[in-house]
Amino acid sequence: MQLALLLLASVTTLTLACIPTKTPSSGIPVPACKKCAKSLIAIDTTTAGTKPFDAEPTLDTSGACSKITYLCTGKWVAINTDEETIFDSPTFTAVSFTCNDGGVWQDVDDSVTPPIITIINTIGCVM
Repeated sequence: MQLALLLLASVTTLTLACIPTKTPSSGIPVPACKKCAKSLIAIDTTTAGTKPFDAEPTLDTSGACSKITYLCTGKWVAINTDEETIFDSPTFTAVSFTCNDGGVWQDVDDSVTPPIITIINTIGCVM
């Protein structure tokens, strides 16, 4: 009888030792270019002539780096950076920015060599 209890106690201890106590993570780190928050770009609706965007910005995390898109029906989109204000038009426009390795939203103009990379601070939809 004592042998049976000792054997049962051993099996129970071994069984409990193999039960995971938390879900293991994948161990794959998330790159900084997937971590940009929508709130890193301020939306200007207080400057004269601005209006709310047509919808909440959409965040796409399916690619190598996150991408955010804004929709504006108006004259143009005013994009403020550290250095200047850029006006992007036509009448209806969708503007998108990509999260970079520094964890901030950027616009890349690759129509020139070398490409011009601009960090985005504020965006407004202008009527």
